[in-house]
Amino acid sequence: SLQLVSLISLYGLAYLLSALTISDLVFRLFGTLLIATGLLSYSPDWGELVFEAHPDILLSFLVGLALVCVLAWERNNNLIWLIMSGVVCGAALSTKMIFLIFLPALVFVVAPPLRMAEVRSLLMLGGSVIIAFVVLAYPRSIYPEDIVAMLTYQSQFSEFGTTASAQRWMNNLIRQSSPALILLPGLWLFFGRRSEGSHAPCRVRYWPFAAFFFIPLGILLLRKINSPADHYTLPLAAALAANVSILLPQLLRSW
Repeated sequence: SLQLVSLISLYGLAYLLSALTISDLVFRLFGTLLIATGLLSYSPDWGELVFEAHPDILLSFLVGLALVCVLAWERNNNLIWLIMSGVVCGAALSTKMIFLIFLPALVFVVAPPLRMAEVRSLLMLGGSVIIAFVVLAYPRSIYPEDIVAMLTYQSQFSEFGTTASAQRWMNNLIRQSSPALILLPGLWLFFGRRSEGSHAPCRVRYWPFAAFFFIPLGILLLRKINSPADHYTLPLAAALAANVSILLPQLLRSW
Protein backbone atom coordinates (compact mmCIF):
# COMPACT_ATOMS: atom_id res chain seq x y z
CA SER A 1 0.00 0.00 0.00
CA LEU A 2 0.97 3.64 -0.30
CA GLN A 3 1.35 3.86 3.48
CA LEU A 4 4.06 1.20 3.42
CA VAL A 5 5.74 2.90 0.46
CA SER A 6 5.68 6.20 2.38
CA LEU A 7 7.22 4.61 5.48
CA ILE A 8 9.96 2.91 3.44
CA SER A 9 10.58 6.18 1.60
CA LEU A 10 10.94 8.07 4.88
CA TYR A 11 13.55 5.63 6.14
CA GLY A 12 15.16 5.63 2.70
CA LEU A 13 15.52 9.41 2.83
CA ALA A 14 16.92 9.18 6.36
CA TYR A 15 19.44 6.60 5.17
CA LEU A 16 20.52 8.81 2.25
CA LEU A 17 21.11 11.75 4.58
CA SER A 18 23.03 9.55 7.01
CA ALA A 19 25.08 7.89 4.26
CA LEU A 20 26.11 11.29 2.88
CA THR A 21 27.39 12.24 6.32
CA ILE A 22 28.83 8.99 7.73
CA SER A 23 30.84 6.19 6.08
CA ASP A 24 30.90 3.63 8.89
CA LEU A 25 27.91 1.28 8.42
CA VAL A 26 27.01 0.88 12.09
CA PHE A 27 26.98 4.63 12.75
CA ARG A 28 25.20 5.16 9.43
CA LEU A 29 22.34 2.89 10.53
CA PHE A 30 22.24 4.66 13.89
CA GLY A 31 22.01 7.99 12.07
CA THR A 32 19.20 6.62 9.90
CA LEU A 33 17.13 5.67 12.94
CA LEU A 34 17.88 8.99 14.63
CA ILE A 35 16.89 11.11 11.61
CA ALA A 36 13.75 9.07 10.87
CA THR A 37 12.69 9.25 14.52
CA GLY A 38 13.31 12.99 14.58
CA LEU A 39 11.19 13.58 11.48
CA LEU A 40 8.34 11.40 12.74
CA SER A 41 8.38 12.75 16.30
CA TYR A 42 9.11 16.45 15.93
CA SER A 43 7.69 17.32 12.50
CA PRO A 44 4.01 16.31 12.36
CA ASP A 45 3.72 16.62 8.58
CA TRP A 46 6.01 13.64 7.97
CA GLY A 47 4.19 11.42 10.45
CA GLU A 48 0.72 12.38 9.28
CA LEU A 49 1.44 11.76 5.60
CA VAL A 50 2.83 8.30 6.29
CA PHE A 51 -0.72 7.27 7.18
CA GLU A 52 -2.44 9.15 4.37
CA ALA A 53 -2.74 8.39 0.66
CA HIS A 54 -0.17 11.01 -0.35
CA PRO A 55 2.91 10.29 -2.50
CA ASP A 56 4.79 13.31 -1.14
CA ILE A 57 7.16 11.32 1.07
CA LEU A 58 8.05 9.10 -1.91
CA LEU A 59 8.64 12.28 -3.92
CA SER A 60 10.87 13.63 -1.15
CA PHE A 61 12.92 10.43 -1.19
CA LEU A 62 13.32 10.68 -4.97
CA VAL A 63 14.48 14.30 -4.65
CA GLY A 64 17.14 13.18 -2.18
CA LEU A 65 18.11 10.27 -4.42
CA ALA A 66 18.40 12.60 -7.42
CA LEU A 67 20.85 14.76 -5.49
CA VAL A 68 22.89 11.67 -4.57
CA CYS A 69 23.08 10.74 -8.28
CA VAL A 70 24.12 14.30 -9.14
CA LEU A 71 26.82 14.07 -6.45
CA ALA A 72 28.11 10.83 -8.00
CA TRP A 73 28.14 12.55 -11.41
CA GLU A 74 30.07 15.47 -9.95
CA ARG A 75 32.67 13.20 -8.36
CA ASN A 76 33.12 10.65 -11.15
CA ASN A 77 32.03 12.47 -14.33
CA ASN A 78 30.53 9.15 -15.44
CA LEU A 79 27.64 9.33 -17.91
CA ILE A 80 25.93 6.45 -16.11
CA TRP A 81 25.33 8.69 -13.11
CA LEU A 82 24.09 11.51 -15.33
CA ILE A 83 21.56 9.13 -16.91
CA MET A 84 20.60 7.81 -13.47
CA SER A 85 19.98 11.40 -12.36
CA GLY A 86 17.59 11.82 -15.28
CA VAL A 87 15.85 8.51 -14.60
CA VAL A 88 15.27 9.40 -10.94
CA CYS A 89 13.98 12.85 -11.94
CA GLY A 90 11.62 11.21 -14.44
CA ALA A 91 10.40 8.89 -11.68
CA ALA A 92 9.84 11.90 -9.42
CA LEU A 93 7.89 13.66 -12.16
CA SER A 94 5.72 10.59 -12.67
CA THR A 95 5.07 10.53 -8.92
CA LYS A 96 3.79 14.12 -8.70
CA MET A 97 3.74 16.91 -11.25
CA ILE A 98 4.86 19.38 -8.57
CA PHE A 99 8.36 18.16 -9.44
CA LEU A 100 8.10 20.45 -12.47
CA ILE A 101 9.40 23.27 -10.27
CA PHE A 102 12.64 21.31 -9.83
CA LEU A 103 13.28 20.75 -13.54
CA PRO A 104 14.89 24.17 -14.26
CA ALA A 105 17.62 23.23 -11.77
CA LEU A 106 18.75 20.41 -14.07
CA VAL A 107 20.50 22.97 -16.29
CA PHE A 108 22.98 23.61 -13.46
CA VAL A 109 23.86 19.92 -13.23
CA VAL A 110 25.95 20.23 -16.40
CA ALA A 111 26.42 24.00 -16.79
CA PRO A 112 27.94 26.58 -16.62
CA PRO A 113 29.94 26.75 -18.82
CA LEU A 114 27.62 25.81 -21.67
CA ARG A 115 29.91 24.41 -24.35
CA MET A 116 29.16 21.68 -26.87
CA ALA A 117 30.05 18.92 -24.41
CA GLU A 118 27.72 20.40 -21.80
CA VAL A 119 24.94 20.76 -24.39
CA ARG A 120 25.26 17.05 -25.24
CA SER A 121 25.18 16.15 -21.56
CA LEU A 122 22.13 18.36 -21.03
CA LEU A 123 20.33 16.70 -23.94
CA MET A 124 21.19 13.27 -22.54
CA LEU A 125 19.95 14.30 -19.12
CA GLY A 126 16.72 15.74 -20.54
CA GLY A 127 16.18 12.68 -22.70
CA SER A 128 16.60 10.42 -19.67
CA VAL A 129 13.96 12.41 -17.78
CA ILE A 130 11.50 12.22 -20.68
CA ILE A 131 12.00 8.50 -21.32
CA ALA A 132 11.71 7.62 -17.64
CA PHE A 133 8.55 9.72 -17.31
CA VAL A 134 6.93 8.20 -20.40
CA VAL A 135 7.66 4.66 -19.21
CA LEU A 136 6.84 5.07 -15.53
CA ALA A 137 3.76 7.29 -16.00
CA TYR A 138 2.28 5.12 -18.78
CA PRO A 139 -0.50 5.29 -19.94
CA ARG A 140 -1.06 8.82 -18.62
CA SER A 141 2.20 10.00 -20.19
CA ILE A 142 1.04 9.28 -23.77
CA TYR A 143 -1.93 11.65 -23.41
CA PRO A 144 -0.31 15.09 -23.06
CA GLU A 145 -3.68 16.81 -23.41
CA ASP A 146 -4.81 15.12 -20.17
CA ILE A 147 -1.68 16.31 -18.39
CA VAL A 148 -2.21 19.87 -19.64
CA ALA A 149 -5.85 19.72 -18.58
CA MET A 150 -4.87 18.55 -15.10
CA LEU A 151 -2.27 21.28 -14.70
CA THR A 152 -4.75 23.89 -15.95
CA TYR A 153 -7.32 22.69 -13.43
CA GLN A 154 -4.80 22.80 -10.59
CA SER A 155 -3.71 26.30 -11.58
CA GLN A 156 -7.20 27.52 -10.69
CA PHE A 157 -6.30 26.96 -7.02
CA SER A 158 -3.20 29.16 -7.10
CA GLU A 159 -2.54 32.84 -7.53
CA PHE A 160 0.36 35.24 -7.26
CA GLY A 161 2.08 34.98 -3.90
CA THR A 162 1.83 37.45 -1.06
CA THR A 163 4.02 38.20 1.93
CA ALA A 164 1.71 36.08 4.09
CA SER A 165 1.85 33.11 1.72
CA ALA A 166 5.65 33.35 1.49
CA GLN A 167 5.88 33.39 5.27
CA ARG A 168 3.63 30.33 5.41
CA TRP A 169 5.86 28.45 2.97
CA MET A 170 8.95 29.32 5.00
CA ASN A 171 7.30 28.30 8.27
CA ASN A 172 6.36 24.94 6.75
CA LEU A 173 9.87 24.45 5.43
CA ILE A 174 11.48 25.24 8.77
CA ARG A 175 9.09 22.95 10.64
CA GLN A 176 9.63 20.06 8.24
CA SER A 177 13.41 20.32 7.87
CA SER A 178 14.52 21.44 11.34
CA PRO A 179 14.81 17.93 12.91
CA ALA A 180 17.23 16.80 10.19
CA LEU A 181 19.10 20.11 10.13
CA ILE A 182 19.65 19.92 13.89
CA LEU A 183 20.75 16.28 13.87
CA LEU A 184 23.04 16.26 10.81
CA PRO A 185 25.81 18.55 12.18
CA GLY A 186 25.91 16.51 15.39
CA LEU A 187 26.11 13.22 13.50
CA TRP A 188 28.97 14.56 11.41
CA LEU A 189 30.89 15.94 14.41
CA PHE A 190 30.57 12.73 16.43
CA PHE A 191 30.83 10.11 13.68
CA GLY A 192 31.76 11.74 10.39
CA ARG A 193 35.37 12.58 11.23
CA ARG A 194 36.10 8.88 11.70
CA SER A 195 35.39 8.46 7.98
CA GLU A 196 38.08 10.86 6.79
CA GLY A 197 41.35 9.80 5.23
CA SER A 198 40.88 7.51 2.25
CA HIS A 199 37.14 8.11 2.38
CA ALA A 200 37.33 11.88 2.68
CA PRO A 201 34.92 13.60 0.30
CA CYS A 202 36.43 15.19 -2.80
CA ARG A 203 35.50 18.73 -3.63
CA VAL A 204 32.51 19.30 -5.90
CA ARG A 205 30.78 22.31 -7.40
CA TYR A 206 28.19 23.80 -5.06
CA TRP A 207 25.70 25.32 -7.48
CA PRO A 208 24.03 22.12 -8.82
CA PHE A 209 22.93 21.21 -5.30
CA ALA A 210 22.03 24.76 -4.31
CA ALA A 211 19.98 25.10 -7.51
CA PHE A 212 17.93 22.03 -6.57
CA PHE A 213 16.79 23.92 -3.48
CA PHE A 214 16.76 27.63 -4.27
CA ILE A 215 15.13 27.50 -7.73
CA PRO A 216 12.03 25.50 -6.64
CA LEU A 217 11.89 27.52 -3.42
CA GLY A 218 11.83 30.75 -5.42
CA ILE A 219 9.08 29.43 -7.68
CA LEU A 220 7.02 28.31 -4.70
CA LEU A 221 7.42 31.62 -2.87
CA LEU A 222 5.89 33.37 -5.87
CA ARG A 223 2.69 31.31 -5.62
CA LYS A 224 -0.18 31.20 -3.15
CA ILE A 225 -2.11 27.91 -3.05
CA ASN A 226 -5.77 28.24 -2.08
CA SER A 227 -6.05 24.67 -0.83
CA PRO A 228 -4.33 22.51 1.81
CA ALA A 229 -0.71 22.66 0.65
CA ASP A 230 1.56 22.09 3.66
CA HIS A 231 2.89 18.93 1.99
CA TYR A 232 4.19 20.93 -1.00
CA THR A 233 7.32 21.90 0.94
CA LEU A 234 8.29 18.33 1.95
CA PRO A 235 10.43 17.79 -1.19
CA LEU A 236 12.09 21.15 -0.52
CA ALA A 237 12.82 20.07 3.06
CA ALA A 238 14.42 16.90 1.65
CA ALA A 239 16.48 18.96 -0.82
CA LEU A 240 17.63 21.33 1.94
CA ALA A 241 18.64 18.45 4.23
CA ALA A 242 20.46 16.71 1.36
CA ASN A 243 22.32 19.96 0.60
CA VAL A 244 23.49 20.14 4.20
CA SER A 245 24.53 16.47 4.13
CA ILE A 246 26.57 17.03 0.96
CA LEU A 247 28.13 20.39 1.77
CA LEU A 248 28.67 20.24 5.53
CA PRO A 249 31.46 17.60 5.44
CA GLN A 250 33.36 19.65 2.85
CA LEU A 251 32.95 22.91 4.74
CA LEU A 252 34.02 21.37 8.04
CA ARG A 253 36.93 19.63 6.36
CA SER A 254 38.15 22.97 5.01
CA TRP A 255 37.67 24.57 8.42
